[in-house]
Amino acid sequence: MNRRHLLGVAASGIGAAGLYWAGFGRQSDDGPRALSEAHGGNRVADSHGRLELASATEDVEFGEPARFEIGNTGPSTVGVGCQVPWTIQRRESGGWSDVLWTDSNAFAQRATELSPGGTTSETVTMSRAALDDHGIVELSLNPGRYRFVLLGVDPFLATDFRLV
Repeated sequence: MNRRHLLGVAASGIGAAGLYWAGFGRQSDDGPRALSEAHGGNRVADSHGRLELASATEDVEFGEPARFEIGNTGPSTVGVGCQVPWTIQRRESGGWSDVLWTDSNAFAQRATELSPGGTTSETVTMSRAALDDHGIVELSLNPGRYRFVLLGVDPFLATDFRLV
């Protein structure tokens, strides 16, 4: 790889990361923002035309892993974002509140695609310490209704589970 090509690749990566942070990232003095505001107003849906998202179990014990399965049910390849971006939300009286802000590792992202019939899964350990490894934890974990939200598709795709 010659020097000019290497510098071009590095510059484009830095530019893309800058756009990511400008649009979705947070400044240290930012307070929590709603998922729809932070990600361009994209809505959250329970179903998607070509993707299926399911929780491997309805109940997840605090501190235990929860597994979420994503499957391509369509006839063509579908992109599911860079490193399968996701967040966790908790159901409260006023609606869904963000538990986790997943903007960590912005510089290490790579596109993920699912071929027709292809599947992938994400495993998330439901404890504060484990979630800290994925981003900024906004809310404490209490027993209740939660949802895993896949952010790499439009509309965002969600599946519910209960933390016990």
